Amino acid sequence: MLGETVEVRGWTALVSGPVVSVMARLGDSPELALQAGLRREDVAAAFPEWPGAITSGFAGVLRADDRRHGDHVLTVVAETASGQRHGWQRTVVTQDIDEAYRLWLARLDASARIVPDQAGPRIEWIVWNDTASERALADATANSWAAAGAGEWHVHVWPPLEAPSSRSGEPGNAAQYVGLIRAGDQPATGLRAALIAALASTERAPDVVYIDHDHLDGFGRRCDPVLKPGWSRWLVDHPEVAGRAWLLNATHLGLGGLVEIARRWAQVGPSFPADLLPDSPMACHVPWPLITARSHPAVAARTPAAPREIAGVSVVLPSRIGDPAMLQRCLDGLRTRTRGVECEIIVVLNNLRNRTIDEAKRLLAPWAVRILHAQGSFNWSRLNNEGAVTATRERLLFLNDDVEPISDGWLLAMLGLLERPAIGAVGAVLRYPDGQVQHAGIHVHGEQELHCRHRFRHCSGHEPRVRRWLDADRIQTAVTGACLLTTRDSFDRVGGFDVELPLVFNDVDFCLRLRQYGLFSAVAARAELLHHEGWSRAGLAEDHDRRLFCQRWAGQMPSCDEFGHPLLQPDRDDWMFDQRRTDLPVRP
Repeated sequence: MLGETVEVRGWTALVSGPVVSVMARLGDSPELALQAGLRREDVAAAFPEWPGAITSGFAGVLRADDRRHGDHVLTVVAETASGQRHGWQRTVVTQDIDEAYRLWLARLDASARIVPDQAGPRIEWIVWNDTASERALADATANSWAAAGAGEWHVHVWPPLEAPSSRSGEPGNAAQYVGLIRAGDQPATGLRAALIAALASTERAPDVVYIDHDHLDGFGRRCDPVLKPGWSRWLVDHPEVAGRAWLLNATHLGLGGLVEIARRWAQVGPSFPADLLPDSPMACHVPWPLITARSHPAVAARTPAAPREIAGVSVVLPSRIGDPAMLQRCLDGLRTRTRGVECEIIVVLNNLRNRTIDEAKRLLAPWAVRILHAQGSFNWSRLNNEGAVTATRERLLFLNDDVEPISDGWLLAMLGLLERPAIGAVGAVLRYPDGQVQHAGIHVHGEQELHCRHRFRHCSGHEPRVRRWLDADRIQTAVTGACLLTTRDSFDRVGGFDVELPLVFNDVDFCLRLRQYGLFSAVAARAELLHHEGWSRAGLAEDHDRRLFCQRWAGQMPSCDEFGHPLLQPDRDDWMFDQRRTDLPVRP
């Protein structure tokens, strides 16, 4: 097992009755309750005589980041209502991620890449040295990069500002790209070949090129790969992109632009010159750690501005009041932790009896909400659509009743992102009550057989490689409907949520239909909420939704989500590089 998490799933049916709980433990760690009662149509078909076979499934995720690397015993215990217990044990082998990464690199290096014969791009690399004491290191770095460029790369050191050397000429004329590296950064053997391949795959010369990198540990070994998200203009605000390993098309600079960059860096340190890019830049990502970076102080990310006008928001909140206390926490969070935003709250009550409706009105009275009644079976899409019809604000927030705002500013962060050009839906970072990530964007991939997964689900969010993604506002293929902000215009343009998808995939379908109109979905990094995500759908069949969604979108999605990363293992939610990849991916 490689990574911080162990996914445990399976099924169990005991002769004494349906299973009511399944517990798991890794080694001597505390037991964790798994989600029990999941539908297993295959088990019911194979064992129709077994009681509870249709809901015999279980699943859950154990954290293993504090485990010693080696062999550990995984114990799973199921229990029935009568108290009968049955257990299983398996041996799990854990391995250090950085050690596995180095073994993977060794396998790649053993299959030597052929450097293409064709000429590569002419690049003016700038080596940034943080202090005068680093000048010798910066000079050595410049020499190694010039040698790696096969005579096509020209390198000089800043600061202090020096006139470009005679061999480099004026960057606006001689160089096709200007790039930033730092003193001590080293190029991998395949960097030049990767750049040639990446630029050859684009329709025109991209405006910006950014490259993945890794680091050196205390023993001089490569570790901690930084796999960067798919491009969005906001990434230039993020330290991992702004601080190193990027190239800017020199036609946007000239010598004057190069001098302007140096002037800024002398004042605030290296940062990405975003204002020198066109309004709609074409970006190219070289998704492979082809630069090994020496550790350095983090570059401060820029704080996004708040929305220019703080307009009111209509909050649509469907509920069956399965847990009154949870609904109260949700409403209390909306009232006390959305300062600066006027919220119209519309609670859509589903299929409640008359006596329960009177109780619901008394429960909801302190929050001055508007109540709608929707009869019939639970249909998340229909409930939200009915609430949206009565909303009076131009901005619509769809919120599940098991989501709890926990900090000020979350809705302002989402509103600020919604004002960005071509954004049709904004989601938040949702966490389970124990602090683990539940949602940080949905990635969709698979072409014929589609897969929708919540990236970084069950990660703590404190892992450095995960934190790099969570700290950045990001475009994603889709966001969860548990907390989704959109505009009335965008919602009406696509006809709202599809009522033929009553339980699942309705949010992903909504985001994909927005994309057909040129509108993207995004995650606001500074909007964090708790998601109590009960197991309310554990006994509800989702097969219809799944089949319809796949029929509709199969063949229209790429094999790798364009806003994820081709080196991340596609069948896992957590951050884990795909050791099966031995080719060099190119993603224009």
